[in-house]
Amino acid sequence: MSSTRERGCISQKDGNKGKGKRQLLDSEAPSEKNYSGRLGKKNDRTRKGITMSARARAVKAREEVLAPTSKNDREKTHMEDFTIPNYVDNDSDDNISEEEDMLFSDILFQREREDDEDLVDDNGDDTDDVEGDDIGEEDEEEQNVHKIDDWQLIRGIDGGPSNPELLTGFRAHVAHYIWIGQDRGLLTCHNRSDQLSSWTIEQDDVKLLLAKTQLKHLSACMFEHVNLPLISAFVERWHPETNSFHMPFGEMTITLHDVSYILNVPVVGNPLITENTGPAVSLMKTHMASLLYMSMDEINKNWKKGTIKFNVVKSNVSNQNVNPKHTAIGFLLWLVGATLFVDKTHNAVNGHFLPFLMNLEGVSSYAWGAATLAYMYRQLGKASRFQTKQISGCLTLLQAWIYEYFPRFRPTENGNWAKQPPYAARWVPGKMKKTNDDLLIYRAALDCMTVDEVTWTPFTRDPSKDVPILRYCGIIHCRSITEPYMPIRVLRQFGYVQVIPPCPFVPNKVYRGSNIHKYNCVHDPMITNWRTWQQHLMQPGMLGSFRARFTTEVADNYINWFKDRTHAKV
Repeated sequence: MSSTRERGCISQKDGNKGKGKRQLLDSEAPSEKNYSGRLGKKNDRTRKGITMSARARAVKAREEVLAPTSKNDREKTHMEDFTIPNYVDNDSDDNISEEEDMLFSDILFQREREDDEDLVDDNGDDTDDVEGDDIGEEDEEEQNVHKIDDWQLIRGIDGGPSNPELLTGFRAHVAHYIWIGQDRGLLTCHNRSDQLSSWTIEQDDVKLLLAKTQLKHLSACMFEHVNLPLISAFVERWHPETNSFHMPFGEMTITLHDVSYILNVPVVGNPLITENTGPAVSLMKTHMASLLYMSMDEINKNWKKGTIKFNVVKSNVSNQNVNPKHTAIGFLLWLVGATLFVDKTHNAVNGHFLPFLMNLEGVSSYAWGAATLAYMYRQLGKASRFQTKQISGCLTLLQAWIYEYFPRFRPTENGNWAKQPPYAARWVPGKMKKTNDDLLIYRAALDCMTVDEVTWTPFTRDPSKDVPILRYCGIIHCRSITEPYMPIRVLRQFGYVQVIPPCPFVPNKVYRGSNIHKYNCVHDPMITNWRTWQQHLMQPGMLGSFRARFTTEVADNYINWFKDRTHAKV
């Protein structure tokens, strides 16, 4: 008789405090009963002494977490090869080791919030909210203070990590709520592929200008259909603390070389950084007025939270009498918003990317791929919060990445594909069902998945050999967004032995709690500067990360370390 694992079943016993087993066959849709009954014990984590200083709270949290942890275990997590910034205030008389400071400095700063990022509307409407809209508005004082226990994990939790040092925001994560019986269901996925045929360029002189930007091809490689259940299932495994998907066998993520191969956009170049300040917006409006041949009064009338309606942009720059450069710039401004930086506005053009497009000869000098990845990381982080009901970003990138690394989910292959980048053109996803039953099937498939079912190096065995920047470890940018890029956490995707990675970069300010409108994470861009990326490369052999003899090779202690700090199953 075959075992349950051989029959394609999965057990929830491991890591779930013996709460019982659940069995889900890959070939059938799991019933709602399998999930609604998984009510884990709700631990009352309301702590006393909320009025304590931030320093005192961090010290108290440190004592609570380190108490059950042996010295040997703590030493395993300390990576001396990396310098992790220490943000803990040292004015106190408490004697705290450098190791403990690194571990708990994020707990100290996770009490802070900012409102200078995208306001996410979870009511499902079509309001024109875009990243960085509320320029110049200051948060009220009470918005910067919240209970540290609202969303932070300070000790092991049923259905989640037994060691809380890594996934510090797990209590607000969708996987935690699934475990206690609250299934969010499908996400609404924002996709603008249906608009890409609404503006085509016929003028030859404009086509020549666009050809030099390395962006013109994007409209031809976006997926018409988005697989909502598949994307929703993968989002349930995304953790913004590590910017990676936590699979049963380790971490995986979308890397710079994935963006390069899938979308064929530049990943090397100047960062896309703008400031959300009054002067910066005034200059942006001035450029927009010049581009569209409009007065400032007309611009102010049509300007809504950093955007201009699509039909206004198109009608003002698409006729034959317009300067070809204006037509090309207007088209690109619409194109990047409809492909790389999709938000939920649907019918608006985001003016915040205009500064990077004004000089057509310099468009290709920007790292559009790195900005796309930073924006995608941020949207995945927001979507991983239980209260979020939708996801934006370049979903073609995410879905094509899934197809390349996970063959079991692949759709029909494009017979006319030229077998070269962009690899997004390789796949032709059909129109899929959009039901919760399909989500449960994908969720069960990921729970059952083994390391051998992954194509770890789908493009080339050593992707960083010819493009060294792919080994960059540091901060990537998209306007005001700063996100950590940490390839050392996914070494198998580079053909190296996966070792226990160092601690993730510690944010200056972070909030990943229940109020999704306040979701924010700010990193110091000078931790590792993109402009000096040559100084921040992951070196072969670092921490034992040598070339792998086989693609699934990991260090002996990696799997045990990983399972202690994550949830292997959803």
